[in-house]
Amino acid sequence: MTTLAVTHRRPAHTTPDDTHQRHHKHAKAEGRRTMSHIVAADDDPGIRRVVERVLTRAGHTVDLCSDGHELISEVRSQHPDAVVTDNEMPGITGLQARAELLTTPDTADIPVVMATGSVTPEQAAETLQNGDRIVHKPFQPSELRDAVQDVLIHRRPRQA
Repeated sequence: MTTLAVTHRRPAHTTPDDTHQRHHKHAKAEGRRTMSHIVAADDDPGIRRVVERVLTRAGHTVDLCSDGHELISEVRSQHPDAVVTDNEMPGITGLQARAELLTTPDTADIPVVMATGSVTPEQAAETLQNGDRIVHKPFQPSELRDAVQDVLIHRRPRQA
């Protein structure tokens, strides 16, 4: 199996927000519509860039977070269509963030893709919901893209 290394080079004068806006404008200019809004969290900036690149190229709008606390805050304020998160992050883990999101009806139905190498099947069974997915690191870009597409297709109906 060949491992794909994705590198992301951004001109020194741009910020991550500039890059995000440029990807979004490219999608519109090329006639692609933005498919879904995703909030993604990982404490590794390189992984965040890969996740952003893969999902933006798939037509999604992506907001990035660097830890579990920021993830919870963003999800509660943004109400995205899906979440992609690592597990091992400073503060609280991705599983702890998922458990916290399950306590609020507004966020309980948002599907999660856990992109991690540290979650056991037992841990996943305790917190992840039917329809959530795990993508094991290191992952191929297509694995992440397909997992996000799958949780969006099988998304649980929003609770009233």
